[in-house]
Amino acid sequence: MQQKWWSVFFGAVLFACFAISVAAFFVPGWWLPHLANKDSFGLEVDLLFYLILGATGFFFLLTEVLLVWCM
Repeated sequence: MQQKWWSVFFGAVLFACFAISVAAFFVPGWWLPHLANKDSFGLEVDLLFYLILGATGFFFLLTEVLLVWCM
């Protein structure tokens, strides 16, 4: 019973972190400021940031789901 509680707890924390991260895209002021230098390298830097964020976020979620599943 103790082990199942920890799995549910970590699963709930994982879901809460995911929900807050998704909500940050839609709530003004929770995410990065608006792009100030669109004419320079701003768009490329933002694209690279989102690409790295997506890759690391995917593998983070994958490892956390495996952690909860193996508990």
